[in-house]
Amino acid sequence: MKRPKGMLLKTLQRCRKGEGAAGVAPEGCLVVRVGPERERFVIRARWVNHPLFRGLLEEAERELGYGSGAGPLELPCEVEVFAEVVREVEEEEVEARRWCSFGRGAGGGVAGYRRV
Repeated sequence: MKRPKGMLLKTLQRCRKGEGAAGVAPEGCLVVRVGPERERFVIRARWVNHPLFRGLLEEAERELGYGSGAGPLELPCEVEVFAEVVREVEEEEVEARRWCSFGRGAGGGVAGYRRV
């Protein structure tokens, strides 16, 4: 099923601020640069283990090789593809919270990425 483009835009625009002091990602998060314009996002660090994000990381490795380890992670995919992956991962987390609501309560929680 094709998702409406407006949903992707809302996903990207939902959280525009995500920097802590001095532009550092909050604890448990990391900075990624996405697409040819290298748009900056802050995502939850645990997401890098998700199969959809692993696909993006494998694509980055094929296209860019290994980075120096300094600076933000770069993902060469289009921002719309990144947003779709974020949406899918968030939906899975919401579904998981419905069945296992430790800590925050069912359906609660905070979005897992931010455009900064």
